Amino acid sequence: MKHARAPLLIALAVTLVPMPTAAAPRAPAAVRSIVTPGAAASFGAGWTTYHHDNARTGYDATAPSITSPSPSAQWNTGLDGNVYAEPLIWNGVVIAVTENDSIYALDEGSGAVVWHKVVGASVATHYCSSEINPVGITSTPVIDPSTSIVYAVGLVGPISSPKYQMFALNLSDGSTVAGFPVDITPTAQGGTVTLDPAVSEQRGALGLANGHVYVPFGGWLGDCGDYHPWVVGVPATGGAVSNVYEPQTSSQREAGIWAAQGMSIDGSGNVYVATGNAGSGSSSLPCNASLYDHGNGVFKLSSTLVELSYFAPSDWCTLSQADQDVGSIAPSLLNNSIVFQTGKSAQVWLLNAGALGGFGGQANPNTAISTCSSGDAVFGGAAYVAPDVYIACNSSGSLQALSVNTGCPPLGFTTHWTAGGFTPGPPIVEGDLIWTLSIGGSPSTLYGFDAAGSLVVTAGLPQGVHHFATPAADGGWIFVPQSTSITGLDFATYPPPTCGANPCQIYTVDAYGGVHPDDFSPAISNEPTFSSPLARAAHMAPGTPAVGLVLDAYGGLHPYGTPAIVPSQFPYYAGVDIARDFVFVHGGTGGYELDGYGGIHPFSVNGNPLPPVPVNYPYFPGNDVAKKITLLADQSGGYVLDVYGGIHPWAVSGHALPAAIAQYGYWAGANVARDIWLDPAATAASISGYVLDLHGGFHPFWGGSAPAPAAVVNHPYWTGRDLARALWFLPSSNPSAATGYELDAYGGIHPFAASGQSLPNPISQYAYWSGQDLAQALFGG
Repeated sequence: MKHARAPLLIALAVTLVPMPTAAAPRAPAAVRSIVTPGAAASFGAGWTTYHHDNARTGYDATAPSITSPSPSAQWNTGLDGNVYAEPLIWNGVVIAVTENDSIYALDEGSGAVVWHKVVGASVATHYCSSEINPVGITSTPVIDPSTSIVYAVGLVGPISSPKYQMFALNLSDGSTVAGFPVDITPTAQGGTVTLDPAVSEQRGALGLANGHVYVPFGGWLGDCGDYHPWVVGVPATGGAVSNVYEPQTSSQREAGIWAAQGMSIDGSGNVYVATGNAGSGSSSLPCNASLYDHGNGVFKLSSTLVELSYFAPSDWCTLSQADQDVGSIAPSLLNNSIVFQTGKSAQVWLLNAGALGGFGGQANPNTAISTCSSGDAVFGGAAYVAPDVYIACNSSGSLQALSVNTGCPPLGFTTHWTAGGFTPGPPIVEGDLIWTLSIGGSPSTLYGFDAAGSLVVTAGLPQGVHHFATPAADGGWIFVPQSTSITGLDFATYPPPTCGANPCQIYTVDAYGGVHPDDFSPAISNEPTFSSPLARAAHMAPGTPAVGLVLDAYGGLHPYGTPAIVPSQFPYYAGVDIARDFVFVHGGTGGYELDGYGGIHPFSVNGNPLPPVPVNYPYFPGNDVAKKITLLADQSGGYVLDVYGGIHPWAVSGHALPAAIAQYGYWAGANVARDIWLDPAATAASISGYVLDLHGGFHPFWGGSAPAPAAVVNHPYWTGRDLARALWFLPSSNPSAATGYELDAYGGIHPFAASGQSLPNPISQYAYWSGQDLAQALFGG
């Protein structure tokens, strides 16, 4: 818990740890071969529902432009079953689900399993003609970013009495949310219609709005039995099904809501779904409106799932008899309140969202797509970046861009371009490229086309993909669901942050002393590498990031970079793990080492004299709690951070102690504090800065005449996890305009910004050790 408290009393007479007066530099231990760091993700805005948003645009407008024809990094993680759902991404975690009723959380940058939970017993059988066996979670889940909860629906056994259930897990650790699972066993039409899993498939993606999770149902491949169109609503807090849409009587059948896209939801919380072929009123010709059975239609439902309006092509019954489902794809929402619908028949219907139009009430006079053959044409979902809607035309083997007029009537569309030669899956748009997968054949291929239809990316994949497979994206990464695995491919490139007129040079130090260039900084030609994780701190020499020192646990100082800094005198505690941090004096001629008890010891380099002796500083005899040390610009003293968040002034001989810190984060008895940043312009009478806690949180501190620093509002945070390790503030930062980067335990580097500031560019490349707590320090300039 964060508190403001008075600082501990400073010991005026301190027992100093013995220090050699002229210790020779300690030779590095034998080199240890550690895991090769890989490129890690620069996290974007997330992808929390099918095709990114409730309008199902499949478009991430925040992503950087992608120009590279090949990924800079790639990972593949095998899962425990077949994957039909689109991956989802939030806060550095990729969510994937399988037909084993498994939900996985994978690290976005490495693919490492963060957690994995089998939420139920999948049903080991084929239903009707479906190829899926066993049956577990087929549909794309949905994430609520406001609560960091993922919702998924799966079929659970035993096989003799299967049922659908909704699951809700906390993204932080996979724990089950109170109120879940929820049984989905609705009835309708006065109890005469029930949802039977033996004939009802839950393939369509879930939707989240109005405090509810919406779930569509259709039939299994082969149209066996008397299935019906269903949408059910479950409160996001769980409990039980609260709303049901099922418009058919017990004598009607089929008209399932089965498209992988599931639904779309407008800004008012209205739900739009499309149905497939029906098998009752649709069986007679010509089409008779009085016999309409809700087949091959588009329906607008209220937040409580009351039908508000509908559309059906005038030949709805003919389409049913020819097996040309309208609902092979779900509605997409375009600009100006226009609903886009296509389907197996390769027609496009543009509908007014206010009133969908009834029978034959589309707003465009011409419906046929001239470049897409009729018959099993379009499936899954679409993508939209005005004015173009991108569809996968399976019948003609091409990805197609349709330019849609959503403005002045009459509405209409034309084909902008086609790109053929393969059977595409539902497309998305990321980084100004249109992405799709080749469906059929193994392994599959990921393609990226520019806005003119030119092929930019061709990336082979480890496995094949299932029908209707669609990728997801985040921050320039593309995530692909394959047969039984997920692949992440990094296409992101960002300009590095600038330090003055030049790109910053940034480095990460690992626990073995290795110094790793980040964001294409120059490589280090000389670095210490220990045989065990002994590195405790590392700092660059003033003004020269590529040259500096690494501190080992025993007090030894080891140069990195060329020309090497040669430590002349420094404290050393052979075999005693007590050295914690150090700081250079501003001329780089030496500095001060901090031991775990709070002792501060001068050191020198390159034959220079030792800096002035510290005389007033905190000391905690026998308590290894001192964490970090800072130095004021005038070099009269500074501050020591303890692991509980306490910030204690210290001074060198001939100077008074700096002002006490009036407000700061404090966690009594809890090892929470990880790093500290002191305003470079701070004086002994006016001090402020920030402390980093173990979860990634920022806590401002200030004292003397300094005002409170601006709150850091954009930053990573890992609830309940000890992952934050270090901070690096851009040189332009000050307490009212702070920006920089946070280092996690695995080497991930994440931008942060104070209130009113923009986040700095993500770091494109950095050292990364998935699942291994190896990252120690981050610095640059």
